[in-house]
Amino acid sequence: MSGDGILSRRRWVGAAAGAVIGVGMIELGADAAESGGDDKLLGAKVYNVREFGAKGDGKTLDTAAVQAAIDACTRDRGGTVLVPAGDFVVGTLELKSNVTLHLAAQGRLLGSGTIEHYHAGNGIPKSNGNIVLLSAANAENVTIEGRGTIDGNGAKFYNGRGDNTGPGQKSSEG
Repeated sequence: MSGDGILSRRRWVGAAAGAVIGVGMIELGADAAESGGDDKLLGAKVYNVREFGAKGDGKTLDTAAVQAAIDACTRDRGGTVLVPAGDFVVGTLELKSNVTLHLAAQGRLLGSGTIEHYHAGNGIPKSNGNIVLLSAANAENVTIEGRGTIDGNGAKFYNGRGDNTGPGQKSSEG
């Protein structure tokens, strides 16, 4: 710094580089503290689905990897499950307590086109073809957020006809 308190560009860049290195060290310290059992960061961890094996290539079935990220987040008492840029093909996923599902701007959960990749959510009767893409039974503090997309691929399964089992239908009458 010069005597008048003004920082030259060269010194500012040097100071900024030191700040970036310092932040990286703080992040490393935070990771080390979290793995050591420090409760100060509980609920703040981010679980990137790619780190659990999700490909996001629009072809690979990523259900198991995304569910593994959700399960790990819940096991660690909460946090954010990140769906980064990519097309993540999934079947039924169960959201759980204290999980924020964050879809990045170019992140997309795309429902599989194969009916066998789905099942009824917990607490939903398995009859009448009740299948779901996302469910959250007996869960608290569940959030879905972000600028990404959830595309259930419903057009693949819609046949234009109901099964007369919905509300107001007289399915029990012959």
